[in-house]
Amino acid sequence: MTDHTESLETAACLWEAVLNFRDDPSTNSDSIERTLAVRATFREIGTAALRLIVIGWTDAVEADWRRVEDDYPLCFDWDFVPEWIASHVDWSSSTGPILRCDADDVCAQYYTADVPMTLQVLLHPARSEADARAALLPILKAIEQAHLEETWDDSLFRGARLRFLPHRDRMALAPRRREPPQ
Repeated sequence: MTDHTESLETAACLWEAVLNFRDDPSTNSDSIERTLAVRATFREIGTAALRLIVIGWTDAVEADWRRVEDDYPLCFDWDFVPEWIASHVDWSSSTGPILRCDADDVCAQYYTADVPMTLQVLLHPARSEADARAALLPILKAIEQAHLEETWDDSLFRGARLRFLPHRDRMALAPRRREPPQ
């Protein structure tokens, strides 16, 4: 599965399997625990952020599939992908799912730095949310450009707790969840 269409199908299979884990637990205790953890992940990080993480697993799933496809007796989408997720993904972190990789797994070759940070932009009170997003765009582009050029100044991260997660390189602005009024 190396062509673009097949990769899109793999990403769709991954997302469908995660939705299935969330919505349809089987009766064994591992599945019920996983379902509760997946549901908690949806609540904690949101659907948009989780979807980007999940589709980031596409290359790793395809590489593992290429290694076993000639000997695997069941189908890719309904069997292999859910089994792969069940055996490779740890849902227990409140910051999102974490891939468990052996040294020879393709997913071990990918990482992103999870850097907790807050960006504050002071805007005139009369400005709209669209204006706020527009004001943030140059900041996010500068961060992305520094990342692509690998020109990060390490002094920015002194004292910060960095956590590296196996994941494809991606930058996305996920919608922020609104808290219900107290």
